[in-house]
Amino acid sequence: MAPAAGSTKGAAVDPMDDLFPRVDLDSLMKGTSILADSKSDAWKTKKEGLETLQAILDQGANKRLKPNMGV
Repeated sequence: MAPAAGSTKGAAVDPMDDLFPRVDLDSLMKGTSILADSKSDAWKTKKEGLETLQAILDQGANKRLKPNMGV
């Protein structure tokens, strides 16, 4: 009988990690005011914060994020 789909027994390593390593978004946002700006009531400040986040996400081709953000 085949193992269940959600089974962790014998979990394989993702081969994409060797080619394109995962990046921790928390470390990219460290030292910025993106989170505070995106929660602002002023729409211009919120827009600037979200544009800064978009710029971080757009930099570097084939960037992959780690699955444990905010943990």
